[in-house]
Amino acid sequence: MQSLASAQKIDADRVVKVRQEMAREAAKAVEKVANQQGLGKDMRNALMEAALGIAT
Repeated sequence: MQSLASAQKIDADRVVKVRQEMAREAAKAVEKVANQQGLGKDMRNALMEAALGIAT
């Protein structure tokens, strides 16, 4: 039973790490496009918060 709980914890930790990495990559993509389009910092921040739930 203990090994099952341990495996579940490891799996949950992996999921969190993958989601964090995906959020970082998405934030980089938003930043890149915002810069290419000449959007200001306020607009970039609004996009990050709306699309990714990231308040900057």
